[in-house]
Amino acid sequence: SVYVSGRVHGDIHADRLVELATDSIVEGNVYYNVLQVEKGAQVNGNLVQGKQVQEVSKAVEQSDQSGGSGQASAGLRIAPKQA
Repeated sequence: SVYVSGRVHGDIHADRLVELATDSIVEGNVYYNVLQVEKGAQVNGNLVQGKQVQEVSKAVEQSDQSGGSGQASAGLRIAPKQA
């Protein structure tokens, strides 16, 4: 799971849950299976859910291996929320 509170510049990738707190501002895409968004959170990018997450990740890996621009893979991977 990923919990976001504050500003993030870049993509967020999560295999499961992404939680966006009220003060969250994401300047990038969010890849998730389950999304929880509190009132006031902002995402300035695309929301990519479920099966699409694996398809996009595979395309990014292929782009990286073939010397692509890397633009899609330049995202930020947020550390899991501590229990």
